[in-house]
Amino acid sequence: MVDQLVVKRLTTEDLSIELVELDGDELHERSEWIPISSWINLIVKEAFITNHFKKKSVAFTTFMQEWESIFSMFKGDGKERSPLNDYPPLSIWYVTHENIKLRFLLTHGSKERLKREVKSAFETIYVLNKSRKSRVKSVLKTVFAQSDHIKYLRFIEDEWQVINPIFEESSRISRKYLQENDYRIKKPWIVFQKNNLHQYKITNNNWVLEFDNLETLMLQPNDVAIYSSISDQNLNFALSFYNETILPRHKYYHGMFPHVEQQQEYFTYFQFIITSLIFAYTALEAFANICIPDNYSIEEEKQGIKTIYSKTGIERTFTLRDKFKRVLTEVLQTTEPSQEKWWSKFITLEKLRNEIIHTKQSSSDGRYSTLLSKNIFDMIKVHKTIISYYGHYINLNKPELLEEFPYQFGYDDVVAGLSDSPEFDSWTVDHKMHKAFFKAKGK
Repeated sequence: MVDQLVVKRLTTEDLSIELVELDGDELHERSEWIPISSWINLIVKEAFITNHFKKKSVAFTTFMQEWESIFSMFKGDGKERSPLNDYPPLSIWYVTHENIKLRFLLTHGSKERLKREVKSAFETIYVLNKSRKSRVKSVLKTVFAQSDHIKYLRFIEDEWQVINPIFEESSRISRKYLQENDYRIKKPWIVFQKNNLHQYKITNNNWVLEFDNLETLMLQPNDVAIYSSISDQNLNFALSFYNETILPRHKYYHGMFPHVEQQQEYFTYFQFIITSLIFAYTALEAFANICIPDNYSIEEEKQGIKTIYSKTGIERTFTLRDKFKRVLTEVLQTTEPSQEKWWSKFITLEKLRNEIIHTKQSSSDGRYSTLLSKNIFDMIKVHKTIISYYGHYINLNKPELLEEFPYQFGYDDVVAGLSDSPEFDSWTVDHKMHKAFFKAKGK
């Protein structure tokens, strides 16, 4: 059908088209990351891009007109699908000067969308060849490819973007891992076989807890997730009391002197809200300490005396706000945290937490009054905003820390390792081997 619609009608034009019918197994290896064959694979050469596409030759215009009939075959149901989850009806292939095979995965969509994707693919190839600083060229240099040298692109937000196969696979595995386990656990270790990403090893973070002559082997929790969960749970209990007891007083002012039973509920509320607040702050402390590299240090000089603080010294000596402003800003390359919208709430949270931990009887009435204010809930919830804020910069500038980043804060992915070991099928991943992978990736 393609031969009738396109090839034969263009034989008189200044354009060479060759049609080859192949079985899917002839075109794709099983170890290929996306071994699914498209119905049609359009292999283009640089001469076509330069002499026909860019010059908008008569042959190219005719070519696109005839291909509209082909596009109609792939018209979808109006729903956009990822080419990673659904077979791509059409793939455009191009081999770069560096012998990298680019596969543009087109989607099931309207005829107009497919035309837009095809033309955009041709434009991407042209820019790739003509520009030294193109965005796609920069990304292609950093994205992993198996020994088949194939790199994949998909059409997102009206442009072709290079797919990172390790990221896609590790994300898929991590999401599945989360579905099968408690969200408060530490993320697993994942290592892929270098030339076949369909083969991988996944290892839990296990530890043995010894107590009272007992040993318990279990998954290791993520401290940040545990503390944040404690905060959330207690905040929900406190919020129920607030909605049932405090809010009605704003609408119908009464009850300046609550009866004894109601005062007991107030005391229980104080327990919940104080616990929530302390653990929200503790979650932030645990998170900040996780982000400090083992070999990181800060040097200070006061009155001619120099003091060097190691990671341990920073954890013990620096306030949390100093860790955010002085340490994490440098380590994660963030913006100035004090300029963020959440900063003022964090400062209030820190101040109230310190007042609770270092209790002064003279200020108790003001402290407990604050605990009853409507702003207390947003003040406590801000800890999740802060963790997600830093998650963005971890994902951007220090992705190896994603392994320590808690689940359900917007960055559930992990950075996996690669192995070309001939014994890959037989060995298991341990902590030492996993760290060696990360050390090698950092070089």
